[in-house]
Amino acid sequence: MRIKYLLIGMIVALSSFSQAFAVWNIRVLPGRSLNYTTYQWTKIWHYEVPKITVIKPAAFSIVFNGVGNTASRLVRDGEYAAVLNASYFGRHQDGTYFPAGVWYDNGFLISPQMIPQKDLNLQVLAYYYSGSIDFYENSEIDISSLSHTTPGLYFNAWPWLVKDGTINPDIVRSRSHRQSKAYRTAMLRTETGELYFVIATEKIDLPQLIVFIYKSRFIQKDEKFNLVNLDGGSSTSLWSPIVKFNATKRLPLFIGVK
Repeated sequence: MRIKYLLIGMIVALSSFSQAFAVWNIRVLPGRSLNYTTYQWTKIWHYEVPKITVIKPAAFSIVFNGVGNTASRLVRDGEYAAVLNASYFGRHQDGTYFPAGVWYDNGFLISPQMIPQKDLNLQVLAYYYSGSIDFYENSEIDISSLSHTTPGLYFNAWPWLVKDGTINPDIVRSRSHRQSKAYRTAMLRTETGELYFVIATEKIDLPQLIVFIYKSRFIQKDEKFNLVNLDGGSSTSLWSPIVKFNATKRLPLFIGVK
């Protein structure tokens, strides 16, 4: 009987998945792919329907500036091939910025100004080191155990749209706190460790973003990839050789693609 109920549950889940995804008929064009040898083979694709830019970085940095900066200025400084907005932040009364949630950078810990356990924007802990990213639940990492010898960068993000190949049911069922249409930024990590940044420069909802990932074939069939949302909406900012969007927006946190 247990096997029978398990099979029934799988059929219902697949049926719900199909119905949810049938709502959005997104026409994905082949997209232009450009290689930049001077930037160690960073690849950038742009899709017209929907307007989404996908960047596969050869390497990247996460840049924090307490008084803010702009994507266009960071590119003008000559270090990056593309620049996009990063994770969430807050603002002090004096107008300076701080990273939201945990920010642990190579042994330097900024105490959380926004408590991850109480903020829906901060439920994923991302760990970036040596050009790669891994994602964890907050409870999986004891931040207090880190020391000045711990390399890399920890920072918070959310929501986890696809976790190890499983779509977040709250997203598909439109029960997320982020179901309105907005500009979007997200991180995609494949099962083999390849990293992509995904930036929507037209307003879409989170299920549409998930559909785009499946249809654009950046992941293999049945691959257990991870897709995590970054700060978006009015904070969405991008400077790339193909697309420039909101590139003069002053923000404290950027991802610089090399």
